[in-house]
Amino acid sequence: MLELVFKLTGKKAVLVLDNLRSLSNYKENDSDEYRLINSWLLRLRGQCYTTIVIDHHGKAGVGPRGTSSKTDNANVSILINAVKEKGCPDMVMKVEFDKARGLRPDETEEYEAVYAFNGSWIKQTARKNKNEIDDNHMLEAIYLLKKKEEQEHYARCYTIRTQLEKNEINQSEYNKAEKKLRNFKTQKDLAEFLNISAGKVNQLMQKYRDYLSQKEIAEKTSNY
Repeated sequence: MLELVFKLTGKKAVLVLDNLRSLSNYKENDSDEYRLINSWLLRLRGQCYTTIVIDHHGKAGVGPRGTSSKTDNANVSILINAVKEKGCPDMVMKVEFDKARGLRPDETEEYEAVYAFNGSWIKQTARKNKNEIDDNHMLEAIYLLKKKEEQEHYARCYTIRTQLEKNEINQSEYNKAEKKLRNFKTQKDLAEFLNISAGKVNQLMQKYRDYLSQKEIAEKTSNY
C-alpha cells in the first residue's frame, strides 16, 4: 500500500500503527519475538518511510509495556498519560518525551494538552502532582547517596590506582582489587535508607537513568 501511494502521488506516506499489540500476536515480554517487527520497521526507515507506532505503556507509565527493546531504534518516544484532577471538567493529557534523538532540550519539555470538548486543544505547562514531587525528592536523595559512594570508592582505590599507573599491577589485577573494594548499597539497602518498599525502589530506579541525564545536562549548562 505504501508503494502504491508513492507510485500514485510521488510522495512517501506516513504509516501509523494503532496499536502494536492489536496488529500482531507477538509475546510482549520476549525481545526475540519483537526483533522481527523491529527489522521490518528498520527496512521501512531505510526506504525513507516515517512510521508512528502507538503502543501501551506499563502500569507505572514510564515506558513501553513488555520488552524495553521496542524503543531501542526509535528516534522519538513519547509518553501520554491522563491527568486526573477532582472537579476538572476537561480532558487533560500529560505529554513527556521518554526519548528524543536529534531534538534539543528546549524542544522536549513536558507539557499538558487540554481538551475542553469545544473542538480545540490548549497547550499548557505540565504540573507536578504530589507523587512526582515525592519521587523527585527520593531520586535526588539516591543521586546524592550514589555520588558520595562514588567519591568514597575513588578514595579507597587510590593505592591500587597508583600501582596501576606505575605498572606495578596490570589491568586485570586492578579490576579484581577494585571489585573487592566496592561497597555500594543494594536496592534492599536503599529501601531501608529511604524507608520505602523494595517495589517502590525498583520503580524509582527505572526513572533514575533519565533523572541522572537531566542532572548532567543541567550541570553542563550551568558551567557555560
